[in-house]
Amino acid sequence: MNNQIRLAVESANLKEAAIRPFSLYGRGHEPRVSLDRSLAAILKGTGIFRIYISSHHRPSLLYPARVFVRAAKALRRKLGPPDAGRRQKPGQGPQNDLFAAS
Repeated sequence: MNNQIRLAVESANLKEAAIRPFSLYGRGHEPRVSLDRSLAAILKGTGIFRIYISSHHRPSLLYPARVFVRAAKALRRKLGPPDAGRRQKPGQGPQNDLFAAS
């Protein structure tokens, strides 16, 4: 599964870079995301575009959101919805999915 995630994100990164350059810094930057530790560990060592921002609170690596939206769609097409075959807790499901296809 981790290898499929890496491949999907790397592919999405290449496709999005070909569409238009990334603009993650300064005024008018595009939407960006930070990763949780487990996903950051899976993607460690890949050539995904990112920026490092250091502030007085804590340093953070930020990635272009459009790469992860494209990768999530590709994984969903390949593997099916993330909740297939699992029991859902109240408040979970496609209606609460941030990356749901519109």
